[in-house]
Amino acid sequence: LIEHYIYRPIVYLLIKYFKLNINPNIRTFLSLLYVIFCSILIISKKFAVVGVVLYLFFSILDLLDGAIARIYNRKSKFGAFFDGLVDLVGEILILLCVGHYFGKFNYFIYLIAFIIFVHYFSIRIKWIYNIKERQLNIFDYIKSPLFLVVLFTRNDTRKVLLLIGFLLNSGGFIFYYFLILYSIALIGNLKFIINGEKNE
Repeated sequence: LIEHYIYRPIVYLLIKYFKLNINPNIRTFLSLLYVIFCSILIISKKFAVVGVVLYLFFSILDLLDGAIARIYNRKSKFGAFFDGLVDLVGEILILLCVGHYFGKFNYFIYLIAFIIFVHYFSIRIKWIYNIKERQLNIFDYIKSPLFLVVLFTRNDTRKVLLLIGFLLNSGGFIFYYFLILYSIALIGNLKFIINGEKNE
């Protein structure tokens, strides 16, 4: 909802008024530098909340490269791969710094290992079953019992709940949210395999 009503309008206004016809991959690289800056603020502890608040706006940068690629017809397979890689690396980097901030670094290392495994598992399934990834549109699920699950797992929701965890001073809240989030993703992948094998 935040992405749809706030971030996307901002992105298209930026493109419209500043004519941002730049290489989308350069813009993706800049977003990586941005998330590194946010991570440095978090690990400093003194400006940790500022770093998390700034990380909320990472979604704007994430949407910007894709919008530029579509509007100016500069889409590429490498760009799509690089964008996804930066998203993953950025999230892992932030979680490492969060673990350090709350003194739970070892727990977050295990969490990150699990996240990487789920991503690898998902990539293998998409390759084996030739699945084209498509982001879920939350408005398609408003009347569905899955609405809360879709809302719970969206990128913008992750960042908001990360901030809430900081405001509550609860590393456990953040840890268990991401653990549940990626457990849902893993269950979804396993369910797809089971259903796929039954249909063959």
